[in-house]
Amino acid sequence: KFTKILASVSLATAAIALPGQAIAAQAGNCITHAEASALVVAMLPAASEQAVKTCAPLLPANSAINGITPERIAKFKAAAEPAKPAAGEAVKKAMGKDLPAALPGSAMLPMIEGLAIATMAEEMDKNTCMIVNNLWPTLAELSPQGIGGMVASLLSAFMNNQDAKGAKKKTPISDISICPYVATMPPVK
Repeated sequence: KFTKILASVSLATAAIALPGQAIAAQAGNCITHAEASALVVAMLPAASEQAVKTCAPLLPANSAINGITPERIAKFKAAAEPAKPAAGEAVKKAMGKDLPAALPGSAMLPMIEGLAIATMAEEMDKNTCMIVNNLWPTLAELSPQGIGGMVASLLSAFMNNQDAKGAKKKTPISDISICPYVATMPPVK
């Protein structure tokens, strides 16, 4: 359930936006790691608010998720605004020809966000809330961009998961493609 929610909060919601229509990544039109990360950052404020709203009543009062304060949400909102153009590119690539050419992908972000939040509200149960809660202390140490990068990397691994024979495993978001990515580190000085 957690991976389903994780996926729905980011790229999978583009698929939900167009039920019944396959969203196939065209060659050379995969979503970059930076675009996927930006999409997560753009959706982080609403996703965090929904996680607190859904999970706080299911968990003890001293649970880590209650550390997602209005001040932290404000920090997420500040990071979300500059992420929206790249997040829009992720949406545009995921939707492909189903998005009118003149319409920027960022114009779809409010709808995608609404669908993701509705899915979260519907799918999150006590077990999923405990998983999110137990991840939060580690995530809280990261910047919004760090959270976006980590979630984008997990999504990429999830979406590119292969069986023992090298065949891509079918997932709820298999038709969306994230470009291959290898993280690099700056040289040590």
